[in-house]
Amino acid sequence: MHTVCPGPVESALFEVIGTRNAAVTGSMSTPGLVVRAAPRALDRDRGYVAPGLGNALAAHLTPRRPRTMVAAIAERVIRKVLASEAAGQMPRAYVA
Repeated sequence: MHTVCPGPVESALFEVIGTRNAAVTGSMSTPGLVVRAAPRALDRDRGYVAPGLGNALAAHLTPRRPRTMVAAIAERVIRKVLASEAAGQMPRAYVA
């Protein structure tokens, strides 16, 4: 079994959901990066691939943190994004 963990990818998804602020890391992968990384990982018999350094770090480190900590961080980020949406702005920390 192989899994691709692309993180946020430049795509029409953000137009469909009505906000680019859902990509809270501020950086997005390109579809090409994800498409190139997937077969390379398959050729190397890797169980999963997370293209991009920041995405790879998040994919590897997040599951190793206490769930309550991850949930608290996620709540803070989501509240900040929702508040910025209501104010019509994007938080500075998330600007790519």
